[in-house]
Amino acid sequence: MRGHVTLGLVFTLLVGVASAQVEDVAQSGNQRFISELQGEETCLACHSDVYLARANGVKDSSLWLDETLFHESAHADLGCVACHPNIDPAGHQLIREDHPWFTDRVPSVAIAKQACLDCHEKEYEDYHESIHGVNRLEKHELAAAFCTDCHGFHYILPASDERSWTHKSNIPAMCLKCHAERGLKQRFGLTKYVAETFQESFHKKRAELGAAEVPVCSTCHGHHAIFPRDDTRSTVHPGKVAVMCGECHEGAAQGFGEAFTHTRVSTTEMRWFYFVKQAHMWLIVVVIGPLGAIVLCNAGRTLRARRKRNA
Repeated sequence: MRGHVTLGLVFTLLVGVASAQVEDVAQSGNQRFISELQGEETCLACHSDVYLARANGVKDSSLWLDETLFHESAHADLGCVACHPNIDPAGHQLIREDHPWFTDRVPSVAIAKQACLDCHEKEYEDYHESIHGVNRLEKHELAAAFCTDCHGFHYILPASDERSWTHKSNIPAMCLKCHAERGLKQRFGLTKYVAETFQESFHKKRAELGAAEVPVCSTCHGHHAIFPRDDTRSTVHPGKVAVMCGECHEGAAQGFGEAFTHTRVSTTEMRWFYFVKQAHMWLIVVVIGPLGAIVLCNAGRTLRARRKRNA
């Protein structure tokens, strides 16, 4: 019996020593792996291979990075672990989901949130207080806009780059991904005709005619610190609209901003404006219509006369 106990103690001691050695080796290996990951080469050795995503059946190709586009991104010099500190190099395991970072229902979003906060503290503070941030971070509304919804993931480009989602020319399309979606408008009580009224607006028409300095969504509503219209912090609060419009339209009066709203002109909303607009449209038809007919008749007569001369 005593021999069995002695052997058991020896075996336990050996297992403990071996485990400690394995742990030391693992920690050493992890540190080496992390050190190598300060550059992105180690990760891209696999993740730049398009077949990686196909082999793992990932339909959105989330495992694959376009190496060329990644190197053009604003974060290329940071390396991978700057934004993926949750990766355990031993076996690609994620950190435990009871980690304090996991305050979000979606672990990948929780990690992205921490990664953004580490470098973009001021922007994150503005976002946290905004209508998007309150809905996403406090109410845990998964459909509410998050950093990556506007800026993207691996191919984040400076706003000055025309390919960037946040380039001025691309902002309307980016915002309308949510604000023109019927289900989201109904769910969150968003303004009904945001897309339609913007497309019909003078600002949009100027852009189509080639004007360079044209207001877009963020010009009026802001970037990260976006608040509801009835919030006094909002740039489109009724008490601040004149100041905001006055940045482009010098001398704008208090009611100047009411000339453009996202309210659709109808018999029930802005009734008098509706009738004025209808009268204007009919006046265009009555005046321009006959003029167009006269131009077409003259063009036809000119063509007939030319044919006779050439006959």
